[in-house]
Amino acid sequence: MLFEAWTSRARESIIANGNGLGKENGKPVWGDDLPLTDEVIRRHMEEESSPVTVGLYPILTDDHCWFLAIDFDKSTWQEDVSAFLKTCHTFQVPAVVERSRSGNGGHVWIFFQAAIPARTARQMGSALLTATLEQRKRSATKTRGSTPLLVRSC
Repeated sequence: MLFEAWTSRARESIIANGNGLGKENGKPVWGDDLPLTDEVIRRHMEEESSPVTVGLYPILTDDHCWFLAIDFDKSTWQEDVSAFLKTCHTFQVPAVVERSRSGNGGHVWIFFQAAIPARTARQMGSALLTATLEQRKRSATKTRGSTPLLVRSC
């Protein structure tokens, strides 16, 4: 299980909610909190008829964290994730992708072997995103410069 080693160390930072997010008088409400068990995780990942919402507090009380998660959800999310993973590979940063429950986006997860300062994690994520954007700009410029435009006159 991908999250097994991490969750065994950080279960106190994770909240599971049995009834998922519902609405009462037009306002979002939550059900009862549940202990984080393998069954709760299975229901979160697989059950559509009675889903369990699992959320977490990624920053620990000492301002450290065990992972970085980056959310991609624009119409180009698949291209963006692919470019970001290529950057991670270039810098030898292991990363995994999870498709959003909606199917209209994805999350890239980077797990650390030890808790690191949250500031360091954010800086690393920003640096990887910046490198990805710079690479995409260079690629777009090369493509425009090497591909002649077809101009037709009527």
